[in-house]
Amino acid sequence: HHVYHLYVIRVQNRDSVTNSLTRAGVSTSIHYPIPLHLQQCFSSLGYVAGDCPEAERAEQEARTHSREPGLGITALVNRSPRDLPDALRPYLFFDNFEDGLATDPDLVVIATYSDSHADLAIRAMEAGAHVFVEKPLALTAEDAARVTGTARRLGHTSVIEGSGSTS
Repeated sequence: HHVYHLYVIRVQNRDSVTNSLTRAGVSTSIHYPIPLHLQQCFSSLGYVAGDCPEAERAEQEARTHSREPGLGITALVNRSPRDLPDALRPYLFFDNFEDGLATDPDLVVIATYSDSHADLAIRAMEAGAHVFVEKPLALTAEDAARVTGTARRLGHTSVIEGSGSTS
């Protein structure tokens, strides 16, 4: 069973994306504002700013959206029937994506088989939602271009977890 409690995104224009998500009703926060090598508990290791430039850059670009006040689950969608943990049983559950989209979500998190990411992201954006896609965004460059083109055409935010990409 997957248990996702944080969805971390990394974008170069973190404040702009944060503002866009906030306007869409999606709350975000910075969970780890100080890179690990610069935290007090690791000071005995002798690291200083600049020793881990990629970690420091990631700290400046990362945002987390999580289940907290202001962010709620509208529905769950899974292609196959499953036994849900008790904590998820109160939510609407659908076995097809269109029924889930009919609940009119502001943001759709796509965390399924990689071969369906691009098509689901496009369908969600065309239904009016922003999308958060577990990496990879798509299996081909052509499909990735379709997704980012749709995001630009519709003015939606599409975020790919872990890749540092946004449209």
